Amino acid sequence: MTYDQDKNLILVVDDTPTNLSVISQALHNAGFTVAVETDGESAIEQVNYNQPDLILLDVMMPGIDGFETCKRLKANPSNRDIPVIFMTALTDTVDQVKGLSIGAVDYITKPFQQDEVLARVRIHLQLRHLTITLDEQNARLKQEVAERAAAETRLSKTFQQLKEAQEQIIATEKLAYLGTLTAGVAHELRNPLNFVNNYAEGSMELAEELIEEFKIQLEHIKTTTASYIKDTLTELRDNSLAIKLHGQRAEGIIQSMMQHARTDSTQLQLTDPSLR
Repeated sequence: MTYDQDKNLILVVDDTPTNLSVISQALHNAGFTVAVETDGESAIEQVNYNQPDLILLDVMMPGIDGFETCKRLKANPSNRDIPVIFMTALTDTVDQVKGLSIGAVDYITKPFQQDEVLARVRIHLQLRHLTITLDEQNARLKQEVAERAAAETRLSKTFQQLKEAQEQIIATEKLAYLGTLTAGVAHELRNPLNFVNNYAEGSMELAEELIEEFKIQLEHIKTTTASYIKDTLTELRDNSLAIKLHGQRAEGIIQSMMQHARTDSTQLQLTDPSLR
């Protein structure tokens, strides 16, 4: 934003026509646009209708004086930042402090020195311009900070989603590998287990046959020997049955492992992080 003096509107408020003429002419000659009012009430209406960039305000006026006019202008938020320079013949420090305390930025004492008036006007317009520029830059900076914070939040969320997706992929790969490993181990155990089950069943059948044959030949065998043989055959049959039962249980476990491995290999899928 470049400072352009020619675009500045100066409102001069004074009930003395001579003062209005002198100040207005000096400002016109310096390149400023000038509006004039002769009392406080009219000045307030003018400001509300067409806001100036700076106000030169006489203190001693009929009706509401310059102090009251300044108070009312500053009470309106839309007018609060317009620089007000008092024009007065009062030299009392108390009056000057009063004017500054209600929002004026400077004092010009009568009789006027045109060079001083123009210098003070230019300084406060430049300060006003710099203030506006700074406010705009602060607003842009706040907006940029907010946008950057929002972008960092989105980036953090995306990173978290990517991290969760990576963890999901790793978990999926581990489960897939575990399924393959389980199927391989189960397959390798299945063949020897089949042999165990088959031999256990064969041993059971053989033990049953021997027990039946023993019953037939019992009368030809001594009592002590017969008791020992009977107990041994019975134990052999019971052991074979126990081996068969445990073998069948192990076969069931292996079958379950293989089924689980097949299910995992067909049903495992990556979860979409955007659905979380």
